[in-house]
Amino acid sequence: YDPNATPAIAMESGETITVEIITHHSGHDYAKMIRGDPAVFDVFYWEEGQTLTDKPEPKLPGSGVHLITGPIEIKGAMPGDVVEVEILELDPRYNPETGRCFGTNSQKFAGFQYRADDGTKRDGTEYTRLGGTKAITVFEFLEDKKGNMLYGKPVYMYRFPNMTAPD
Repeated sequence: YDPNATPAIAMESGETITVEIITHHSGHDYAKMIRGDPAVFDVFYWEEGQTLTDKPEPKLPGSGVHLITGPIEIKGAMPGDVVEVEILELDPRYNPETGRCFGTNSQKFAGFQYRADDGTKRDGTEYTRLGGTKAITVFEFLEDKKGNMLYGKPVYMYRFPNMTAPD
């Protein structure tokens, strides 16, 4: 976060709030995860001629594809204070038009396991990508008749090659 960013919401210590989040992977299947959901559409909409710097999206400059939720101000908390956050419930976001909920799994070697700055794994050994492709699996969240989440059922998968920016 940018420590100078204006809080999206302020709360009292001990107060319960609801925070809506979406995945930056929604663009993996526009028809299933964006179309029909005005709030998600607004995040991913890109006006013709709009640049990355003037697009009002919830992310920090240079943060890649990752969306940011917040910041959330705890009234009275000061820099250096320890803040305890208790997550009471996580619910998937259902598309208001279709009543269905989809997600994706990105199968690639990145994030915590890989340090892009020097090309090594977290344990310091050299990283070499095998196979040359990444894969995205789109799945649908399924519930029982009582509304309890059961699992994500794979709908389809697609592979895409590694890409290198042109010189």
